[in-house]
Amino acid sequence: MTYTVLHKIKAHLLKQKQQSVNRDGECMYRGDFTRACSIGCIIPDQEYHPDLEGKLIDAICMGVPSISAILGDDRRILLWTNRLNALKRMQVIHDIVEASHWEVWCDKAIAEFGGLFPDIPEDSP
Repeated sequence: MTYTVLHKIKAHLLKQKQQSVNRDGECMYRGDFTRACSIGCIIPDQEYHPDLEGKLIDAICMGVPSISAILGDDRRILLWTNRLNALKRMQVIHDIVEASHWEVWCDKAIAEFGGLFPDIPEDSP
């Protein structure tokens, strides 16, 4: 079975069942109660810094090595852009869609974008 970073994000969201937000209800890469959003869950602890908060993935993607690696070689601009759009879609699902609908919306994103990403081990950090 195919398992990509999008599957990993989906599994994280479905396990967490709640948005990653701060005390004011604003979405966060890493929020209160050790929650993480769609993008926050794929940023390793050693690469996370509170300065990332409040910035869109477009602004952080080249400065966070794990995100940059997921996007791949930026000289392949069409693939890179489509992968970025896929991650943005997953971020929007977390930020806007009701948690009870995450599975359906994640499945739609995986169907649309999943083929853009290489397979990863299901137990990858």
